[in-house]
Amino acid sequence: MREEDAEYKPKSVDHVRAAAIPLAALTAWQSLFEVARLQSEQSVLIHEARTEWDILRWQLAKWAGARVIGTTS
Repeated sequence: MREEDAEYKPKSVDHVRAAAIPLAALTAWQSLFEVARLQSEQSVLIHEARTEWDILRWQLAKWAGARVIGTTS
């Protein structure tokens, strides 16, 4: 890791949640790109899109150029 790639933890995020972000991001990445093989222009449906993990999936899918549809209650 390069020094310029590091960021400070936002004050609004506690240490426990900050420590969990890398694992949640890796899980989101694997589900979208390694398992589902998501490609640009495809659509993704995320049920109950309200947890931090779902938000990460949403952001990664949008970054990849996919159309994202989310449901929540």
